[in-house]
Amino acid sequence: MDTVNNQMPQTPTPAVSPMDKIKAKILEVRGKVEAKVLPTYKNMPPATRKMVMGAGILLGVVFILLILALLFAPRKSTVIVEATPTPAGTSVPFPTNPAITNPSRYATDSGVLKIESDVKTIEGQLNQLDIKQSDLNLPDLDWNVNFNQ
Repeated sequence: MDTVNNQMPQTPTPAVSPMDKIKAKILEVRGKVEAKVLPTYKNMPPATRKMVMGAGILLGVVFILLILALLFAPRKSTVIVEATPTPAGTSVPFPTNPAITNPSRYATDSGVLKIESDVKTIEGQLNQLDIKQSDLNLPDLDWNVNFNQ
């Protein structure tokens, strides 16, 4: 007689990733915390419950701001700047206005020259204008007024 193996074929066990292990651990801790904290929270009076909720939210916001401050805080780094002195005896040339070799056809146009002279006239008038306009100031008042005469 032939012996028949009555065992079921073994299925390969699925590989458990490290992320799944971490998620399982987090869910386990969450269940323990809920089992201890939730009944206490449910038995609190409404005013105390609101204060606890507000304190929790405030603590969460402070925690998030602390994380953001640590992430985006400027790093202290030293920048070394090396000065390169200009050698003695050499001068840096100052840029000069280049000579106009090919002037525009409007440079000698009578209409453009008239507008230019009008602008210069208006500019001279504006420079002579009294901007403060001291003649618009209030007159000096006599504060020594006697109403009991």
